[in-house]
Amino acid sequence: MKKIIKNVFLVSLLLTSFVLIIIGCGKKGPPIAPRYEIPSSATDLKGEIQGDTLTLTWTVPEKSSGLTGYIVYRSKTSVSEPECKTCPVLYERVMDIPILEQDPEDMASKVMTHSEVLEMGYRYIYKVNPYMEGGLIGKDSNYYAFTFVSDQDSENE
Repeated sequence: MKKIIKNVFLVSLLLTSFVLIIIGCGKKGPPIAPRYEIPSSATDLKGEIQGDTLTLTWTVPEKSSGLTGYIVYRSKTSVSEPECKTCPVLYERVMDIPILEQDPEDMASKVMTHSEVLEMGYRYIYKVNPYMEGGLIGKDSNYYAFTFVSDQDSENE
């Protein structure tokens, strides 16, 4: 009798476990990450060189809800290295520029700037990427590329 009770208990335990595994705790399917709207990228990145200082400017897009700031990236290669049009461009993170809470109606507040001192004899390429608080990074802006060979001989590309 004890053996029958033990077998019934084991069978019911197995059936209960099987049913719980099949039913689970909710809808079946792969987990889905929360969806966020990717921040709009800048499309008007431009630069101005005065002496040995570069000033980059760009405008925050109209649809920029949730935008926290911009990351400025730079590629810098010596003019003594051969130029390779098919090689991947390696960028380094130069600056993180947060967007401060400003009056959304004021267009002057939507212009972002970054300045830095240049070294002669280098090819430079810059881009900026918008980001949100959660770490979501938007697409690249347009690129600003030039060769800085002397104060008067900078070549915009």
